[in-house]
Amino acid sequence: MAKNQLASLAHVQLRVVWDDEPEPAIDLPLSDLFATWRDPPERSSLALAVEDHGAQIELRFALPMPFQKVARWQLERASDQPDIALTLALELADGVPTAPWGRLRTQRNETTGDAARPGHPIAASAGPGRLIGVCADLHGHGMDEGGKRGHPFHFLEGDETITIDGERRVGGTGTEDYFNGAFYFQDGATATPFAQVWKITPRLPGAPQQGRVSTCRWHVLGDAIDFASSLEMFLEVGPGVPVLDRFLTVAYLYR
Repeated sequence: MAKNQLASLAHVQLRVVWDDEPEPAIDLPLSDLFATWRDPPERSSLALAVEDHGAQIELRFALPMPFQKVARWQLERASDQPDIALTLALELADGVPTAPWGRLRTQRNETTGDAARPGHPIAASAGPGRLIGVCADLHGHGMDEGGKRGHPFHFLEGDETITIDGERRVGGTGTEDYFNGAFYFQDGATATPFAQVWKITPRLPGAPQQGRVSTCRWHVLGDAIDFASSLEMFLEVGPGVPVLDRFLTVAYLYR
């Protein structure tokens, strides 16, 4: 699509139904699927890639999407938005994977600033499944230290918590650590096959006490998180005080 129309993806809803299921397994704006909340990822990972063609941009989402009989894809533009032009291409392969993956689903969660909320839910699922990735747009601010705001990225001090089959299995060491970064992403935008971070803004224009960052983590090539009966993933926010402005996450699961 045209690069100057990228923001329009927030107004195009994608719905995907696998086989005979009654409800869409994927139901979210294209901006969420490709994590283009502000800008597209600057570099590519195994699951999410970007190619810059000058005035045009190509976004590639590369997770397997197995189904047995039929896959129904629908794009719907918001009625109050102007027309946009984009090309959607699907790569098809014969056969369903022999591993019991299930079907790809997304869970979108958004949390806005509220002193009563200690954190942000990322995923919750019952029955067997597999967590394959998380993308996030994180917006927060610094602690109040003696009447002055601390570092705008204080909201990254929260740890991820993953409970598998009713037992807490993962207790993280910091938000940026989960996304394969460190020290508030001070080395700038990066990408590996397993994670990527971009649009690192420690001080927003006009609001220097606020920071924002976009990032993804992919559990691929042996790093998947499997569960037999349930999964809950929760992200703490900051060092125990309200520092959240808006967290938006999309979790990718097979069930």
